[in-house]
Amino acid sequence: MATMVLGLFDTQEEAGQARRTLETAGIPSTQMSLTQHNGTAAADETWWDRLKTMFGLGVHSEDLPYYKEGLRRGGTLLSVQTAEAKEEEVAGILADHNAVDIDTRASEWKSGGWSPDEQITIPVVEEELAIGKRLVRRGGVRIYTSVTESPVEETVTLREEHVQVTRRPANRAATPSDLSASETPIEITETAEEPIVSKQAKVVEEVVVNKTDTERTKTVRDTVRRKDVDIKQAS
Repeated sequence: MATMVLGLFDTQEEAGQARRTLETAGIPSTQMSLTQHNGTAAADETWWDRLKTMFGLGVHSEDLPYYKEGLRRGGTLLSVQTAEAKEEEVAGILADHNAVDIDTRASEWKSGGWSPDEQITIPVVEEELAIGKRLVRRGGVRIYTSVTESPVEETVTLREEHVQVTRRPANRAATPSDLSASETPIEITETAEEPIVSKQAKVVEEVVVNKTDTERTKTVRDTVRRKDVDIKQAS
């Protein structure tokens, strides 16, 4: 189980030395935080909020105003989150580097006329589940076009003309036209039909591609956390 150990130092140098010693002892730097007060009200509330969150990690609520006052008076706070089994080791390292005894220091402040703010507000936090949507690609179709050739066969009837020359016997009196000779030759032309191939493209089918929308209902299950505050009478 994780716990939080706090050390208040009069100087930033002492806090930094304590942090380096803790790193050597195996405490990751990500589990430690140095806090200083810069003198503004906004910063004061920010650090105060951070201190209050430590209440759930083993920090006694009655000590929080003391640490807040220590920051306000120029101290440096080193917070260390560690396993419960190493709590005493961490506290010993902090003490070796001159971390102040917070109770003794608070008594000195009180004897000088200081009184702590006894009101502590501890938030009850509850998570809410927010479901969003995002568009993902699930599939689809990819359309290709191609041209192929295939043999075809058609039968066509072709007409041809042929000139035939025949001679036949005759027995009649010749006329003047029969005796006249023509200076222009008589020409008779033969004709024949031959196939002419042409092509015409026609649309014989259309492929229509479109998209339709459908809706479905899906139940999303998850867990949400809630931070409660339990009050127990101190013995």
